[in-house]
Parts: sequence; C-alpha cells; structure tokens
Amino acid sequence: MTDPDPRHTRDQEADPHLGEDVLARAVAAYEAALGSRLIAGYALGSLAHGGFSPLVSDVDLGLVLQDPVRATDRVTIRTVARSVKAGGSALDERLSVFWGTPATLQGQRPGGRFPPLDRLDLLEYGRLLTGTDVRSAVARPSHAELLVAGAEFAPYRLAGEPR
Repeated sequence: MTDPDPRHTRDQEADPHLGEDVLARAVAAYEAALGSRLIAGYALGSLAHGGFSPLVSDVDLGLVLQDPVRATDRVTIRTVARSVKAGGSALDERLSVFWGTPATLQGQRPGGRFPPLDRLDLLEYGRLLTGTDVRSAVARPSHAELLVAGAEFAPYRLAGEPR
C-alpha cells in the first residue's frame, strides 16, 4: 500500500544515513563480485569529510584492487555499479565509483578511474570501509595534475557540454 503522505519520500531522502546505506550495499556487492582482488574500499567526498546532503550529494566510493588491472575489471565495476544504482532511490542513482590498483594509484601503470582530485580526496579524507588501508602507497597528485584535471573538467561542468 502506498503512503498517502507525499512528504514520506522526502523525509526518507533527507535521512543522512541513507548515503551510508548505499555505501554499505555497494561495498557488499563489490566484495561479492571481486572477492580477494578487493584490497580496500573507502568512503570519499562529502560522506568522508562532511557536508553530505542526501538531497544533492553524490555517494562516492573508492576501490583499490590487486594488481594487475584485468581486462574485465572495468566491466565488473560498471556492472556492480549499475546493479546498486537500480536500487530505486535517488541516492542509489548518484553512486560514483573510483577505482585503481596500487600500481595505477602510484602512477606506475595506466588503468582504473581515479582522477587527481579524487586521489587527493582519498589521501586526505578517505574513510576505510573494508579491507586494508593502503593510502600511504598512493601517489599525491601534483599541483599541475590538479590544474590540468580541473581545466579539462570545467567545460563539461560549467558549459553543460556532453562528455
């Protein structure tokens, strides 16, 4: 039976713990899909350093997988993310997953998806959700990397151009 009170959904969406629930479901799904390849999972963004607003914030998750990057990793990451995003809430749909391996996070190998600003967020604010904390081995992005990444992102964000 549906709730006749239209505020019910808004009240649920305003619950700050819903972001943590999305993270917990995502981590469990990635643990099942990746098994022992998953070294660590981290809360990133506003769920890690504060300011989370369930009405507008993304739910940011960082994953560190064992080396080497496998050809199937990207598909696995996307497939699991899609399954979590299909959970039905607006927060489920705003799950953003960043991932890499120790070698990619140290800049030794290409692969993964961990832009410089998100790597910095991992280093400074990442909150370990599962596994072993490996942030000490992550390369700190240089000022130049951050500047270039911001300049590349700006047209998409500010001008609304499609990626």
